[in-house]
Amino acid sequence: MEADHLNKRRNTTKACQECRKRRTKCDGRTPSCNRCSNRKVLCEYTSEADKRRPTPKAHVLMLEDRINLLEKALEFHSLDVEQSPGTFASSPYNRSKEVEGTLTVEASLNFDQDGEFRYFGPSSGRLQFQTDPVETSGTGANISEKNQLIKSVMKDNQVSTELKDHLLDLYFAWEQPWCWVVNERLFRESEKDGGRFCNPLLLNSILAIASRFTDRVEVRSDPSDPNTAGSLFFDNTQVLLHYDLKWPTITTIQSLSIMGTMYVAVGADAAGWLHQGMANRLAIDMGLNLDPMSMQRAATISEEEIQLRRQVYWALYCHDKLFASYTGRICTMLSFQGVVSLPKVDSSCQGREDTWSFQTDDRFPLFTIRTSFTSLQYSIVTLCQILEQILLKLYAPQPLNRTSERSAFLLSCTAELDTWYRDLPSEMRIESSAPAMRAPQVFTLHMTYHTAVILLHKPFLSEGRPNYSSKKPYDPSTTNPTAINASSVCCQAAEGICDLAEKYRQIFGSFRRCPLTATHCTLMAALISLQIPQSSKRPDKAPFDMCANVLRELSDSWRPPKRLLESLLVLRTKKSEAMESTNLGEPNSLAVSSSQGADDFLEANSDITMHDWGSFLGDSSATPFLVGDDLAFSTYTLPEDYSIYGDYSQGF
Repeated sequence: MEADHLNKRRNTTKACQECRKRRTKCDGRTPSCNRCSNRKVLCEYTSEADKRRPTPKAHVLMLEDRINLLEKALEFHSLDVEQSPGTFASSPYNRSKEVEGTLTVEASLNFDQDGEFRYFGPSSGRLQFQTDPVETSGTGANISEKNQLIKSVMKDNQVSTELKDHLLDLYFAWEQPWCWVVNERLFRESEKDGGRFCNPLLLNSILAIASRFTDRVEVRSDPSDPNTAGSLFFDNTQVLLHYDLKWPTITTIQSLSIMGTMYVAVGADAAGWLHQGMANRLAIDMGLNLDPMSMQRAATISEEEIQLRRQVYWALYCHDKLFASYTGRICTMLSFQGVVSLPKVDSSCQGREDTWSFQTDDRFPLFTIRTSFTSLQYSIVTLCQILEQILLKLYAPQPLNRTSERSAFLLSCTAELDTWYRDLPSEMRIESSAPAMRAPQVFTLHMTYHTAVILLHKPFLSEGRPNYSSKKPYDPSTTNPTAINASSVCCQAAEGICDLAEKYRQIFGSFRRCPLTATHCTLMAALISLQIPQSSKRPDKAPFDMCANVLRELSDSWRPPKRLLESLLVLRTKKSEAMESTNLGEPNSLAVSSSQGADDFLEANSDITMHDWGSFLGDSSATPFLVGDDLAFSTYTLPEDYSIYGDYSQGF
């Protein structure tokens, strides 16, 4: 009996080379397993680490809870939980899903007078009046008139070829991989040959936003003011857009999206929101939310344009979610409004598909990083789909109100985010053990993921919050466990953002050319550091300092980070004064006076790179009133939108 027990195979996570080659079970014994001993062959174990990772128990429990919720949903709709999946696959409902989009799209795309596709749904009553592209050839006079107007505008606004190429390289290296609204190959070919995928409006829009990434003074209207970078090209877009909107094309959509980012870059959030909304509306007008492959008339669209339409749609979709979270407004492009396959990008469609090259400045060498922009785009889209649900369920004007519904959503969405993170392809991963050479947009992707985690858990910080007006001592046991868990998760996410920021700075030098999205991510981490002070293994350091430096570096390219940093410093001062007045902790040595600005603070702390949860607000056990604080302050909404048109002639 004892011999049988000894011969029974033990569970092992490591097998010898011989058993691996024969695909047989190995007991993992050393120096020789039983199978190799019996066969009298050499038994060797590889020194490479086993890359298989066991699934955490918490993740398994989370998935089990989610399955239970889904089963209850099926029962609520009178569906048999034990029914075979094959039965569902053959149901009439599922068969209708197979042709979703086709039934309503086949006869709904007409050619407008300018030869562009325009979408009209079945309710429009226009489906019987289809036109063909050959019938629109008489509009050549309109196009000719438009070209003459453009030439008259552009004749006095010439840019050197060297500067133009420099700015285009900056755009396609730093901005386009994150906001991939433009196809680089199609654009460059059209720019060279006069094709339809490049026009003066799109070119000037790209040159304007790329000017934010360079220190060359010739792109500024005021050489002494970096915030005027790109304004010379941006002036051109204002005039050209007036003519382009009369005969909008897909390049008009691309230009509007880029102009929306440019407006935000100079501090005009409302104008940026407006232009981004115009791009979204035109995308619906041209049917970009419906996959061209579902149309019987798809033969009238080239394969490269089909891929471009998909690419532009998903770029707009992701930009909408990032813009909505940045402004705290509702999403305008929702998943159920579109039936579009993810863009398929290969080496023939993107000039930087397999490699990404960069040189931050003369101090850093030229690096080349192998990456996959297909994986990056897919990862951004799937993350934004989760972010959409967070914004709709928790931050919309009509969010979930019932505690049970909110708790169920928290559980299910946490599982979705965890699954998204675990399923990331290897080239999209950033391991914590060692710095990884990844494209800069991969770091922004991970910062956005941690921001989504914060946004998911932040509404639960106030659940079970104690009554601050009470004079009784605070009892930690009265705090809701959900709020305690939310505080812990938010702290971990904020610290993750700070860790990513430190690695980013080590590789790329600074956030000088990072996408604008990093501003909101850094802001969330900074607010959490103020909202939930935590004790740390290194209590002499604080994450707020890392966030402050990141915002300072971002402010070299974008206007909002500097203004947000100034408000954060004011808020931190108020927190410190409130703590000092209640004698709950000692005033922090890094506290700033209300009159001290961002420049003064950052000049004194320019070398700070620490990011651990610090004690500038005292020990967390001594400041319970800060847990769950919503940080509502009037300067949080900071756009300068309403004065931009009056000050436009004076520069940005």
